[in-house]
Amino acid sequence: MRRNCDLGPLKYQVVLYFFRNIHFSTALLLIMYVIGLHFVALAGWLPVQHNTADSGLIYADLFGNAGGNSLSSSLFAVALVVVQAIMINSIADQFRLMNSRSWLPGASFALITALLPSFLYLSATLVSSLFVVWSLRFLFYAYKSPKSPLYVFDIALCIAGASLFYPRALLVAPALFIAVGIMRSWGPRDYMVFIAGLILPLQLGWTWYFWRDQAGAFFQRHISDVFNWPQLVTGLDISGEWPGLAVISLLFLFFIFQISGYTRGKSILVQKSVTVMFWLLVFGGLHIFFCADWQWDRFVLVGAPAALLLAYSYEDMKPLYAEILHLIILIAAFALQFMYISGF
Repeated sequence: MRRNCDLGPLKYQVVLYFFRNIHFSTALLLIMYVIGLHFVALAGWLPVQHNTADSGLIYADLFGNAGGNSLSSSLFAVALVVVQAIMINSIADQFRLMNSRSWLPGASFALITALLPSFLYLSATLVSSLFVVWSLRFLFYAYKSPKSPLYVFDIALCIAGASLFYPRALLVAPALFIAVGIMRSWGPRDYMVFIAGLILPLQLGWTWYFWRDQAGAFFQRHISDVFNWPQLVTGLDISGEWPGLAVISLLFLFFIFQISGYTRGKSILVQKSVTVMFWLLVFGGLHIFFCADWQWDRFVLVGAPAALLLAYSYEDMKPLYAEILHLIILIAAFALQFMYISGF
């Protein structure tokens, strides 16, 4: 007697199906997914690009040697991506940002942070993005506790802490300032608390390097260079960067076209979170034009908001269409890696 073989949900779902659950063991699958996305870097097939000229002094002291080695740099990158992916997943679950609990936000972050070849290695922006993820958690806490200024202080503290590793992370602070106003009403005390949160890490960092006779270098790197506005667009040569620019632009346009789908029939918190993610993407994308040269890894700074928007897209689509979208992004990522391996 012949039995029919029904593949059920596996019929049209290839990868995302395995992340549509809440099992803790899926974290192991997520780690394997990250390793697969970073395989070309782990294998040493991509040339490591470690430029500390735009990084903070603390990053140079802690990771200056590790970042120049291909294997150690890629291993650090994998570890940071896994930790942040789990953190983002925890935020989405804790604050009910998705219709149903799953590992899609974490998987989306893993894919976003492997989109371009320069994302695959350790960088100051990848370290700083860890603080951006923390700031998102405090931002959602601020929504739940609108009368407490403590979370406003924590949000500012996180982005200022990120600037100790990547100074121009401060340029994303206005987006978080706007985000706090979206999540809750501002009060006079909140303004002072936010400013205090921005100043404290910089003050502590300056004090530390003052005792090491590097106070001038700290001020130059973390304050003066950050707000050196004449650098805007000056000296940026992107003529050979059109493939990566096209991928980033198309992904951002896709998010824009999906705005109505992100907010339709969703809770007030989710609607507010979508607005916040777009503000972060705008400031995170524009801040690169205030840098002295063009480095793709700076876009990793706002990998978390991009990942949450991508997870929203996966969830709102039919499973087949979500798999197709995932496959398109995956092919684009591997195609860019191949282009850089072949010396494009």
